[in-house]
Amino acid sequence: METLEDFVVRLSNDVGCYYHKTKKSRYYTIKKYNSNYRGQMGHFGWVDELIRDGIFRIESYKDKADKVNVTKFADAVKKNRIYQKGVDGVLFYVKKESHGDDYQKAMTSLKAIVDLVS
Repeated sequence: METLEDFVVRLSNDVGCYYHKTKKSRYYTIKKYNSNYRGQMGHFGWVDELIRDGIFRIESYKDKADKVNVTKFADAVKKNRIYQKGVDGVLFYVKKESHGDDYQKAMTSLKAIVDLVS
């Protein structure tokens, strides 16, 4: 069975980005640059696991998704979802072990979003 870490490695390889485990939670952050220095990571999302549902949840910034026209592919749009007050998020849900449509739309959307990150 695919673990959260296995999924994050696979996703980051396919998107062409980096990741690291957060210190205070079970989340992994996904970022454009291989850096842990604040302001130099190009951070654009989070990945965690919804264990009971057997899915992985990927969150990113709605404003970036809007700019590259991928918000329509998100499974959900949430107000004040991102960990900054007043910032909305887009959520993608991917079943464990999936390489199907759910995985492809998340990966394609994240590839477009990461290109916006400076």
